Amino acid sequence: LVAILIISLFERRRYKSDVCHGKPGLPLPINFLDGTSNSVANAAAFGCTLEYILFYLFFTKLLVNRWLTAVVLFLLTFLAALVFYPIFACLNSSSRVFGSLVGFLYTLLLTSVMFARSYICEVSRWYWALYAVTLVSEIYIMVLFVYRFYTAIFKKSKFHKEDLVKIDQVLHVKKLLVAPKSNIEKNDIRQRIVSYSETVLTEAKLCCLHKSLYRCTTRTLAINIIVLLVFYSNFLATIYLGEIFESLLSNLADLVFNISMNVHEQIVILSDVIRVSLIISNITSAVYLMTNMVLIYRSQRQHLMKRWRGDKSFIPSQCKLDHSEMLVKNLMYAGHQVSYLIAGYGLFQSVVIAVCILLSYFCILPIMKKVPEVFLTPLEFVLPGVIFLFVLRFILRFISSRVFLQNHYLSSDNGKHWEKALALDNRRVYQNLSFFLFFYYILTGLYRCTFRVLTSICINVFYIARMDKPLLIPGFERFDIGYMTYLGFLEVELHQCHPVVVVCCNLLMKSASPLSSSQNISLESPMGAYSATAPSHFFTQKEHFPPNQSLFGTYRSIKKTAGLVSYTSTVGLAFFNSRRKARMQNETGNVSTTVAASPSNTELCKEYTNAIFYGFGMSPFAMVATLIISLFERRRYKSDICYGKPGLPLPINFLDGTSNSVANAAAFGCTLEHILVYLFSGKISVNRWLVAIVLFLLTFLTALVFYPIFACLNSPSRVFGSLVGFLYTFLLSLVLLARGYLCEESGWYWALHAVTLVSEIYIMILFVYRFVTAILKKSKFHKELLVKIDQVMHVKELLVAPKSKIEGNDIKQRIITYSETVLAEAKLCCLHKSLYRCTTRTLAINTIVLLVFYSNFLLTFQLGEITESSLSKLAALYSTLSLNGCEQIKILSEVIRVSLIVSNILSAVYLITNMILIYRSQRQHLMKRWRGDKSFIPTHCRLDHSEKLVKNLMYAGHQVSHLIGGYIFFQILVFVSCLLLSYFCILPIMKKVPEEFLIPLEFVLPGVIFLFVLRFILRFISSRVFLQNHYLSADNGKHWERALALDNRWVYQNLSFFLFFYYILTGLYRCIFRVMTSICINTFYIARMDKPLLIPGFERFDIEYMTYLGFLEVELHQCHPVVVVCCDLLMKSVNHLSSNQETSLESPMDAHKRNIMSKIYTRKVRNKWQKMKTLILNQSICKESKSNVSFQQPQQAKLNLVH
Repeated sequence: LVAILIISLFERRRYKSDVCHGKPGLPLPINFLDGTSNSVANAAAFGCTLEYILFYLFFTKLLVNRWLTAVVLFLLTFLAALVFYPIFACLNSSSRVFGSLVGFLYTLLLTSVMFARSYICEVSRWYWALYAVTLVSEIYIMVLFVYRFYTAIFKKSKFHKEDLVKIDQVLHVKKLLVAPKSNIEKNDIRQRIVSYSETVLTEAKLCCLHKSLYRCTTRTLAINIIVLLVFYSNFLATIYLGEIFESLLSNLADLVFNISMNVHEQIVILSDVIRVSLIISNITSAVYLMTNMVLIYRSQRQHLMKRWRGDKSFIPSQCKLDHSEMLVKNLMYAGHQVSYLIAGYGLFQSVVIAVCILLSYFCILPIMKKVPEVFLTPLEFVLPGVIFLFVLRFILRFISSRVFLQNHYLSSDNGKHWEKALALDNRRVYQNLSFFLFFYYILTGLYRCTFRVLTSICINVFYIARMDKPLLIPGFERFDIGYMTYLGFLEVELHQCHPVVVVCCNLLMKSASPLSSSQNISLESPMGAYSATAPSHFFTQKEHFPPNQSLFGTYRSIKKTAGLVSYTSTVGLAFFNSRRKARMQNETGNVSTTVAASPSNTELCKEYTNAIFYGFGMSPFAMVATLIISLFERRRYKSDICYGKPGLPLPINFLDGTSNSVANAAAFGCTLEHILVYLFSGKISVNRWLVAIVLFLLTFLTALVFYPIFACLNSPSRVFGSLVGFLYTFLLSLVLLARGYLCEESGWYWALHAVTLVSEIYIMILFVYRFVTAILKKSKFHKELLVKIDQVMHVKELLVAPKSKIEGNDIKQRIITYSETVLAEAKLCCLHKSLYRCTTRTLAINTIVLLVFYSNFLLTFQLGEITESSLSKLAALYSTLSLNGCEQIKILSEVIRVSLIVSNILSAVYLITNMILIYRSQRQHLMKRWRGDKSFIPTHCRLDHSEKLVKNLMYAGHQVSHLIGGYIFFQILVFVSCLLLSYFCILPIMKKVPEEFLIPLEFVLPGVIFLFVLRFILRFISSRVFLQNHYLSADNGKHWERALALDNRWVYQNLSFFLFFYYILTGLYRCIFRVMTSICINTFYIARMDKPLLIPGFERFDIEYMTYLGFLEVELHQCHPVVVVCCDLLMKSVNHLSSNQETSLESPMDAHKRNIMSKIYTRKVRNKWQKMKTLILNQSICKESKSNVSFQQPQQAKLNLVH
């Protein structure tokens, strides 16, 4: 306090400046707003604070009431700021003599005090390594004070006050006023490289000379220095902890050496792992920290330059702050940036703790008095701090609006709306408050950072230190506190440090000084009443502005600015052999007991199950049924042989199918037992390099087994299709019932099997109904048309003149219209005639997911019963030993039971919500793409057409797996990556742990290789088989690209069906890979393939989002209503002119037909399109046209569009 009082005697104040010559005044410790001078000295002064920071962070024990902890911490940070205030004030004092003298003496006193503490206290050698940084900083500061004192005494040098405008800002404004140079040709790469190199070299020189407009400010240098000091301390701490761990483990190894040699080796290996892990963690964290510091500076510079040009494109639209909040955020920014960098460095290898257990043991159970109240300590520690933070934030907002904002208002819409201008007042008080709160926000910023991590649980940990990056998904940036703090800082920097504004204000002040008797012209509000009105009148008069109107105009413009028989007999032989063995066992049991026992029912069940699920038990029957169905289909290839039969059946239409949706969904219900067996009960005893191939074959076998059911449901022959489908479904039901009869299953199995049984019964009833109606009513199967009636109606609406828009202020009419639209859409959805109804793909996906949810729901209840019985037995065992232990076990059992109930309820809500949101988002994206809108797709997310088709194949299976994966991973923990990598990759390769630890790698790597090989094959097949050989050009023939015109559609549909089950399995792996890629994304959105979960700029690496985009593009090109209706009309018109009526959307199989189509019809189709476009763009031509009157009569066109 004495040192501050002495320094204040050499400062001038603004309030009552006529008393005592305006002294004492308020010193300026540091300029965090636009300060650039004394940056190195201020950074060295922050080095003196290292010991205080470490002491408060790690060694402070507050023996006070927990409700007062936050207040005490605030006072301690205030005390630290007060202790170091004189050093900063003397460095920036206007009196070089007395400022240097007081600063030297105070720094010497502080050094002596801290050195005496180190001498008195018994400290380790690591403390001296930490104290060396503080000592070096203090010595540098004292040397600097001595140098300044010497120069002030002997060389008569004076302290130059930092100017409002800097030379680089003036040069920047001069460049703006100079005519821009001509742009370099884009194709002149050499000239562009030379120009870019010159720019980088010039900028580097300016940065080195400390005269660049974009140099590191005092704030940036201070932030980086403190973070580097904490990193240095943590580096020493990790080495110290490594020595402790090594000594403990070596003692433990010596202790167990005579007991077990293997345990001794494992302990030695563990010691090595810890040592190597600490070395690697220090190296990677150093790279992480340096990279983030450079990227934050670069991003801040780029954002500021954009805001100088009036560009707000990088700021989300919902991120709005008032001016007082901006000032508060600017106060918080420096401290929060330090804490975020430290937290990002510290949390680089951390894990996420299970939320449900934490909530149970640290909140609910202590309140219910079921566990000791000690567990309430974290809540009592956090809650007062949160309350204090909100109160302090309210006070700061109030002070900012009343003290730090000038009472001036601006209007940007001719006086309709007024807002307070961001004109800073009481700048020195603001700077002092910023300095005093700096250390406090270092501590609270850690809490805010933790809250930010909890809010955005699954964001990439690498970007936790980047306040300039919104870590929440698009639409939720407003809740990212760190990002909003950065935006507030950015806006303050814009308004206070804009070069054009600063230069203009400087010129205005210089021009106003000769006209005023008082030379104290400043940017702040005057303190007197008369002067508060006089300058307002003076500066609002237009004639008092300087004659340089071009600069003022520039400022205003910028401101706005194996054999069939043997296969067939497998299931029958297995069943009859089992019955015969059981009967022989009963007979021999009644005669004599010396006969050897027959195989048990478990062995029979295993044999029967392997025959069904892993053998070829049902495959021959499926092949026979498929062959029968194919006799009623027609083929395109060599259609003149055998009347084009047999053909390829259509199992299900995942592309644009809408008919038989419920029947197909029920058919998927028949597959439940197979899916559950393969997912959870399957044991594959093969070489690990063959696991991926075996899984692929098993999913193919599942598709083959259920192929006849889907093919019969969509067969053109209702009689034979229904007959074969009924017999095959009946056979499948008997086979599965026989397995349930042979195997000893629990009651839960029959609850699961009931779904399969109900689905099979429904399918059989449907086949019977179709067979009867086909025989008695002579009804026929109607092939699904290319164009649907809702698509036709959609095109009709497009051809009708648009209605007048409702006035934006007529809220009542808008609500009525919106309600009518929703009601009409709901009716259309219920009548199954809406353009946006659930397609076959959507219904199939939702059905399978709900079936898996039902199975998991039953499984959790079963696990709950098992856990409760086990814990009850354990409680009975502990009841004789410890009553407290028995009570805790009972509480644990109750917590588990309640947690299972809550998890089932929340997961059900989660699943249903995501299914609805996925459908809604898919519909909105499709409608945007119909209108040609690509704004929601990132610019760098591009796919070629073959890749789009592959992604469309993957979409349905991956969407199922992501919904299931999101539901299962809703309460999963993230494991530590370093230990996993050590024990499952590095150490097994080095032969330091058993080779069994390599099993995960041997399991994953072959699957990944197989996935890439399969993906390459599918891309090759797609480009050669499923794409027609047509090319389009969008720039008059300069660039050509293959048209997305699908060929061999039924082969494509069959391949989609067969790969569907395989991609359910691989999609789970992709889902895990996606979670590991974007570690910290909100878990709620893991099921949403329509949302990019990676931060902006990295969407291209989100495989499932790219899969969704591929699916969306295929949907656009294949199911666009206008395209489908137009193709249907063209096909009908071609059929009238052609002798061959079999015109389709696919490529002709005969070359002669291809030439006819290309030579005769292509020109006519092109002419029709050009004529339609001409008439639409030139409505006046329709008046003189006799054949196109319908363009003037849209209602008649609406009636005559469909025949």
